[in-house]
This record gives sequence, C-alpha cells and structure tokens, in this order.
Amino acid sequence: MKDFYYKYNIFYLFIILLYLLNIALIIFLYKNQGCNRHRDMLAFLDVGQGDAIYIENKTGENILIDTGNKDSGVLNQIEKVRMCYKVHINNLILTHPDQDHIGEASKLIRKGYIDKVIHNGFIDMNQPEESQTENDLEKTIKDYKIQTKDMVSDPNIKFDNFNIEFLYPFEKPYQDKRGKSKSVDDNDYSIVMKVLYKNKSFLLTGDAPVKVEKEIIDKYNLKSDVLKLGHHGSKNSSSIDFLREVDAIDSIVSAGKNNKFNHPNEETLNRIHSLNKKGSRIRETSLEGNIVYILD
Repeated sequence: MKDFYYKYNIFYLFIILLYLLNIALIIFLYKNQGCNRHRDMLAFLDVGQGDAIYIENKTGENILIDTGNKDSGVLNQIEKVRMCYKVHINNLILTHPDQDHIGEASKLIRKGYIDKVIHNGFIDMNQPEESQTENDLEKTIKDYKIQTKDMVSDPNIKFDNFNIEFLYPFEKPYQDKRGKSKSVDDNDYSIVMKVLYKNKSFLLTGDAPVKVEKEIIDKYNLKSDVLKLGHHGSKNSSSIDFLREVDAIDSIVSAGKNNKFNHPNEETLNRIHSLNKKGSRIRETSLEGNIVYILD
C-alpha cells in the first residue's frame, strides 16, 4: 500500500513539474518573441522622474537617448518594448549631465551594453562643480575605453530610415574661448534634436528652457508631429510661441507619478490646451507607461 501511495505522489509531482515547465516555456517564448524581429520604432520609456527614449530600426541598430535616474529600470523597459530580453545599445546619447538623465549610464557601460556615447561636450571637460554621478560616468568611459563623440562637431546621424539632426547647442558649452573649462547651467545646453522618419517627425528637447526655445525658433523648421515637452513639462519650458511653432499633435511628458516637482506643471498644460489644435493629445509616461510609436 505504501508503494502505491509513493508511486501515486511521484506521478502527481511529475505532472505538476511538467505543468510548471510548460508555463515557464510559454512565458519565455512570449517575453522573447521579438528577438528576431526588428522594427522601426521610437519609444518614450517609463523610467519614473527622468528621461529615456529608445529608437530602433529594421536592421537591429538602436539608439538610447538618456537613461533616467539611477536604478530607473531602463533595461527592463527596453526589453518590454522590444519583447526580447537581449539588449545592446549601439549609441547612447546623453543630452546633459543631470542625474535623471545619466543616472544609469555608468552601470550600462560596466555591464557591456554600450558601444558609443554621444554628448554635448560635458564628457570632455572637468567643470568646477560636477556631481559624483558625472565624475563616475567620465571615469567609467575612460576605464572601459568607450568611444565618444561630441555632437557639436558632427550634428547629424544617418540611421537607416531615420535622420537625426542635432539642433542645439550650436557651440561647445563647457569651454571658454581659450579652451578651458567653465561652469554653466546644464539645462541651458541640453541637447535638442529632431528625428525624422519618412513623413513622421519627433522633436526631443531634453531639459531645454524657454531661452533655448527662443534661440532655435528662428533658426530651424521646428514643426513636428510629436514633441517631448522640455524639462518633464516644467513651466520654465514649452512657451506658447514655441508650442505654436512646433504645432505638434502629441505632446509627451516624461515624468514620475506624483513626483515632488509637480511635473507636468498646470501652466504648461494650459498653454497646450489654449492652442485648441484638433486631435492633439497630452501623453504621460506616468499614466500610460511606455509610449511606443511603431513606424514601419
């Protein structure tokens, strides 16, 4: 009788184990169904109070613009939008050295995820007042011999079906006329770029304030389908003149839920609403999660 119950229990344990293995296999296949399928896409990632934007083309090349704060989970969010656990970044663009934009960069480099870093000049200069995060990043880039590129020197990226144009800054902000380091407000020189894909356009403004918006209004055609609102929807960005020039259908807010800065600011949202553009939307990562535009 004991042998019967023993065999009976072993049988059911085997069935349960087989069931669990099937569930694990289904989850694995579901999470990785996109590994062999590359798409033209641009995604605003849900990394809490910070910025991270992922771009991928059909050849499998990709760009990550900013990484969010330390422990932002940016890799997990990329895995979700790719539906694949395998992540490797060909180009990491860092708009400026604020913690909520570069917080995960050192970790990504140390783990071997990054091939190249594109920046606005802050990597090459030791400013008088640098955060520990920025110091660690510069040391990590040097220690791991990561290739870097100053976008002021080369303001365009050809990326298969995408064309990426750096609009700002116009000159190297972290050095004076003698080539020596100087202190600046990092937001004032945040990279602004325009991403073009066939007939779709995205304007990505980092933390650029109103005075930067004024500088580029007369210099470029800013009209875009999608605008990432400057500085997470702060009232110090997204002036009414700038919003009119861009004339976007979608305005993206990359910010954390119930963040202490009250981003997006009500004044900014009211400016957008006042334009009364038909079909326009304000989309927030804190409400929607990852905001993904599939372009192919």
